[in-house]
Amino acid sequence: MLRTSLRVTGQAGVIDIRRLDTKKPGSTRICKLMDKSIQATLHQLATTLSVPEARPVFITGAGISLASGIPTFRGSEPGAVWAKNVTELGTRRFFKTNPVAAWKFYLHRFDTVRAAEPNAAHIALAELEVHLPALTLITQNVDGLHIDAGSKNLVEIHGSSRRMRCTRRECVNSAPLGVMKWDDSYFAAFRSAPSMETLPRCPLCRKPMRPHILWFDEYYASHEDYGLKRLHQAWYDWTVLVFVGTSHSVGVTEQALEAAGHDRITAYNIDPNPTQSDDTSSLIQVTANAEVVLPSLLRLVQQLKSTQSRQPRDQNIETN
Repeated sequence: MLRTSLRVTGQAGVIDIRRLDTKKPGSTRICKLMDKSIQATLHQLATTLSVPEARPVFITGAGISLASGIPTFRGSEPGAVWAKNVTELGTRRFFKTNPVAAWKFYLHRFDTVRAAEPNAAHIALAELEVHLPALTLITQNVDGLHIDAGSKNLVEIHGSSRRMRCTRRECVNSAPLGVMKWDDSYFAAFRSAPSMETLPRCPLCRKPMRPHILWFDEYYASHEDYGLKRLHQAWYDWTVLVFVGTSHSVGVTEQALEAAGHDRITAYNIDPNPTQSDDTSSLIQVTANAEVVLPSLLRLVQQLKSTQSRQPRDQNIETN
């Protein structure tokens, strides 16, 4: 279901994006939206997105969902998920060694995710897709909020918290093609008494189920549903790359940066606390929160598209 709320909760309280007047001097600590350099960069990006031949690729990370109440993975905030456990909990190795502890962790994480709703950044990207039908959205997030916001041309490159699959490779419910829709009934006994005996099990072969997510010691090509082929297709004829809320710490962002450099594609980075490294030095930085910047970008694109649609009509009037 498409949620249309544009109210954002942040450091400055609740802001209604529809009423945010960027022409008036104001004091919003959520984002340096009044910074003229940011406004100029957004105009530049909007112009690039609005040309008829534009084929933009957006790559989102955990930062875009922070305003929805979901902690990031490597951020500086206290709830950052992988702050201490990146090399342990997020691996196939850990799941095989201790599936009970792994499932307890993921159920807690997924319960938090399912209670969240899309924020203005998710909604703006879904609306941008309406105006930019060639836009491809690649998310590293497993929270499903882009789907809730209405995005269609979406690649969930790290899987989804809303699906699960069998651990037995030969099973039709397992990789590389098999996947099941999440069903809470599989976890009733486990939630009551977590143990090896109550682990969720495949309805076909009775082997333990696992989350349908990409772990750090696995490959993007390990499951068709991760969409690696679609990702590469999007890169084939892209014209601009935009990162949103990502730390540039995993394979897909590294590959995208390398490919963009090879193809001489202009790349932007929307993040209030951008990662500073040699690898990201070529990015055009928009140092601001996505839940404010992306709705502003949407409005600029809408204005440019509206102007473009009127030009042929105006030219015909002048000719006649």
